[in-house]
Order: sequence, then C-alpha cells, then structure tokens
Amino acid sequence: MLMRPRIDLSNFRFRTTEKLNLYFSNSIVLWFGTSIVVGLWWIKGRDFTEMGISMPTFHNKYWIVLCSLVFILYVIDAWFNFNTTEKIRETRSKWRHSTPFLPTNVNELIAFGVLAFSAAICEEILYRGYFITYLVSWWGTGGFAMIFAVFIPASLFAVAHVYQGWQSVSKILLGAVLFGLIFVFTQSLLLPVALHFFVDIMGGLLSVFLMHGQEKEVSNEEEE
Repeated sequence: MLMRPRIDLSNFRFRTTEKLNLYFSNSIVLWFGTSIVVGLWWIKGRDFTEMGISMPTFHNKYWIVLCSLVFILYVIDAWFNFNTTEKIRETRSKWRHSTPFLPTNVNELIAFGVLAFSAAICEEILYRGYFITYLVSWWGTGGFAMIFAVFIPASLFAVAHVYQGWQSVSKILLGAVLFGLIFVFTQSLLLPVALHFFVDIMGGLLSVFLMHGQEKEVSNEEEE
C-alpha cells in the first residue's frame, strides 16, 4: 500500500475557470501562510538575513556546482520524458492522470505564472529559509546535523507532492535537497527561488506545448 502509484485525477475536469480559481486561491493561501511565518519572525526580533532574505554570498564555488547540477538533472529528465514519440505519448498520459490542472493555453499559463512565482518565493521561505534555519539553531552546524536540517524539510516538501507518484516524489526530493544546499552555501534564498520558479514555469510551458488541444480530443473520445 505504501508503494501505491500516483493518484488518478483524470476523472476531474479542470476547465479554464477551475484552473484559474485553483491557481489564484493557492497563491493566496501560500502568501497568507508565509506572511504568518514572516510576521512571527519579525515579532521575535530575529534578523531576516538569518532566513536568507538577503543577497547571496559567494565565498565558495559549491553553489556553481549545485546550480549546474540542477540544470543538468532537469535536462536529463526532460530528455528521458520527451526523446521519442512514444515517450511524449506516455508523458501526456501521465500528466493527464496526475496533473490535469496544469495549463494548456496561454491564458492559463499567465495565471499559472502567478502561482509559480508565489510558490517559488513562499515555499522557499517556508521550507528552506524557515525550517532549515530553525533546525540548525536547534542542532547546530555539525556534519550530520546540517544534513538532517536540509533533508527533513526537503522530505516534507517532496511528500506534499505524493499525488504525482513516488517517482516524481524522488525527483522532487533530490531537487529540494539541492535547493537546501544552495541556500546553506550562499546564505540566501535568491538562487533557490530563481531555480524553483524556473522549474515550475518550465513545467507550465511544457504542459502548454504538449497538452494544448488534448482536452478537446479526450472529450471527443469520451463522447464517441
């Protein structure tokens, strides 16, 4: 039961109105939750630079390796998903079943961009800036302590996407760990936010490219 495949959402019909409502409502929830965390941080009198709300420091070159790794892994994953006609067909089917709420036209993509922007900022503040900083303050910066401080928030973030299936969870976990390490080495959320937004908006762009017109085809097949 623990290895149950991704949740099938294909029976849900996400038309443009439903998608726009979903994007904007989720954005509001993200900003509301983040505002509470940031507000409590401010009330406690803590420095926002501790949370990574500052310009990055580039005292070492690890951030270059980590950012490069994010892009390389993204390109490899994209190649495996889109390198043949059969793979494209499989990816369309997977997205139709697990993420039917992704944009399929330009209007939806614009609204999705608002959600991607909100998620990039809010989720990085919560999962990286807040959680990692708090865990480090409890456990210190020793080797294993730092590993756990990065890994635990990354795991929570990945499990929140379990509806996409365990394969996607493992990919998201790896990406979240890399984002956490970039935050640790640069002491800033700027690069994690930028990379997070890049990954999300590219997902939206690929969805429009792959799924545009597919909804009508599926509806026609069901009518027949």
